[in-house]
Amino acid sequence: MIQTDLKAAHLLAHDARVRDRWHVVIAEDDSASRILLQSLLGKWGYAVTVVDDGKAALNELSGPDAPDIAILDWMMPKLSGIEVAAKLRSNPRTPAPYLILLTAKGQKSDIVEALDAGADDYIIKPFDFGELAARVRVARRSMSLQRELIRAQATIRMQAMTDAGSGALNRAAIVDALARDLERGQSRAVMLAAVDNYKHLEREHGVAPMDGVLRDMVQRVLARHPALQVGRYGTDQLLWIIPCDDGDGPMEWAEQVRSEIGQAPFNLGGRLLRLTISAGVSVSSAAARPTPEWLLYCADTALYAARSGGDQIELFEFGATVPAQEAT
Repeated sequence: MIQTDLKAAHLLAHDARVRDRWHVVIAEDDSASRILLQSLLGKWGYAVTVVDDGKAALNELSGPDAPDIAILDWMMPKLSGIEVAAKLRSNPRTPAPYLILLTAKGQKSDIVEALDAGADDYIIKPFDFGELAARVRVARRSMSLQRELIRAQATIRMQAMTDAGSGALNRAAIVDALARDLERGQSRAVMLAAVDNYKHLEREHGVAPMDGVLRDMVQRVLARHPALQVGRYGTDQLLWIIPCDDGDGPMEWAEQVRSEIGQAPFNLGGRLLRLTISAGVSVSSAAARPTPEWLLYCADTALYAARSGGDQIELFEFGATVPAQEAT
């Protein structure tokens, strides 16, 4: 899997990572209870972060790599355990930790209030060591299931965005990536590249070997130029999104891609063959602000011209040609 959108990649990286130890945040303002909890959880094999007020607990639990389990005292300075739980649950961007509320309150109404605020479980002070251990194990099982679910969802999303043959983004995903970049006002060029003599090679070697060639092309270029985005736009076409704000011009980028592809042979059915590409490049401009569709049309027009000779790149002179009605 080569690419995916940032959200899916974050989900997969956060929830599929392997940990040697589970990490627990303890938020308790009473020093004796805090030391006891830290000692017990440490002996049981947990990595422990200790804080003494609710605001610090919220900060520890709000980041993308926050611990999965927290034990929160109900009554704390700055923010109570109830308030920390409510704030975490109200923020959909925050990965949801498993929250165990530690409280001296034992009335049913208090327990209902804690669970309604967002706590997953509770322990009544003074707590039994065996009960604490059991409830933390429940938290581990719950979070393990949540990780597996999020991992599966992220994998499904990634598969839906990826072209199985080349490993690049599929057509819909790469066009969507271009649209998002343009909506954010970022300057972008697109390079629509086609493998020269692709149809002849496909007839001779088959679809799967040619898919393998495209996959090798994508991997070869991205290994050297990770700032590029790439998707499969057609059977023999790769669409590259080129940044225009790092000092290199779009044609310099395009020539680097062409050079990377042509500098070494590809293994095609046991034969080593040097392959070339033809490509058309079009560039967005702050003045014209083209739609993705028009930018792609311009690149396709330039590609048509480049294919007449092969192994070359043509630039579409966008600023002088775009009709006024195509600008937004």
